[in-house]
Amino acid sequence: MTGLYVDREQTRAKHFILEHYLQELAFKVLQGGLNELAYIDGFSGPWKSRAADHSDTSFMIAIRVLKDVQKRIMELRGQRKIIRCFFVEEDAAAYAKLAAAVAPHHHPEGGFIIETRQGRFQDFVPDALHFNGRAFPLIFIDPTGWTGYPFEVIRPLLKRRPSEVLINFMFDHINRFAASDDPPTVASLGEILGGANWRDTLDPNLPRGIAVEQLFRDVLRREGGYDAVLSTCIDRSLQDRPHFFIVYGTRHAEGVRTFRNVEYKALSEHEKLRQDAKNRKQTERSGMADLFGGPTVPDVKSLDTIIAELRGFASNWIVEVLRANGSYQFEPLALAVMQTFMLRETDVKDVCVALAQKGVITDTWKPERKRKPSKHHVIALAGPIQP
Repeated sequence: MTGLYVDREQTRAKHFILEHYLQELAFKVLQGGLNELAYIDGFSGPWKSRAADHSDTSFMIAIRVLKDVQKRIMELRGQRKIIRCFFVEEDAAAYAKLAAAVAPHHHPEGGFIIETRQGRFQDFVPDALHFNGRAFPLIFIDPTGWTGYPFEVIRPLLKRRPSEVLINFMFDHINRFAASDDPPTVASLGEILGGANWRDTLDPNLPRGIAVEQLFRDVLRREGGYDAVLSTCIDRSLQDRPHFFIVYGTRHAEGVRTFRNVEYKALSEHEKLRQDAKNRKQTERSGMADLFGGPTVPDVKSLDTIIAELRGFASNWIVEVLRANGSYQFEPLALAVMQTFMLRETDVKDVCVALAQKGVITDTWKPERKRKPSKHHVIALAGPIQP
């Protein structure tokens, strides 16, 4: 990875999520009884690739991960699983590089099948559906802006069951244009925000950009029929503001758990890479490195600090939910928390333990000599529910 992501640390965070989530998904799907997995990439590139073999692109990361999963399952279980990859790129020059790079990995006789298309992703939805066949697809949408994937057109892909989706919501770009009164711009944003009157449905209590991102997730949930749509904010390398959000749609509780775990690891690495980038920039400006090798730029709020704050918010949220609705089993409550806050299941367990230690909720797992609640444990307020 050395040098490949210098000055584009946010791309590394995106690729980290794609790589590690795709790996987890592939193993779960293919070891869980299904024989085929599909990866559908609607904006394949390559763009700004620095590696001669394009190993720093989403399509080559996906191929590497899926070939490895296929090989390991064959070695462990003696089962030949089918992998399907469908890559679309509109730009002719980029497409030529894409087609040449993926061709050596197309081995239908070995169950690794690749097809490519040049043109707009939205024009190849029928082709993608036909190619996908009976496979479980992960749909990856990584545009340079916000056009090219109108939900009305790609809805058949999103609604396919089973399926999951990862979308790069280009927050910084979209936020700049969301205030525009240019009719074509407003209309093009409506293709992913629920129609021409999308501004009327924004939450007025949120900053414009955050309200637009929330609306995007709400529309995606509705259009795809997903049970959960989560998002991960990826900050710019040198500025403490969002660059884009990785938005994830699923219909599976295990998907929520896995995504939140991958997200935490990705953000942990991104935090370190951002600090390195800031130190590097500081060194370039000053002309000399820190003699002691420590940070030369003041640290921003750390991920652990953010997680601690979110645990506090989640603790209050859980209490309010219990007051309003009574008891819950841990699993549905944890899933609701993970959809509302950027927290892992282990964080939700720790929040419940802390609430029990304070006497706010009943320690229903203690009689079983468990340190933390499991999915079947009942989470309820201790004593009478206060109004």
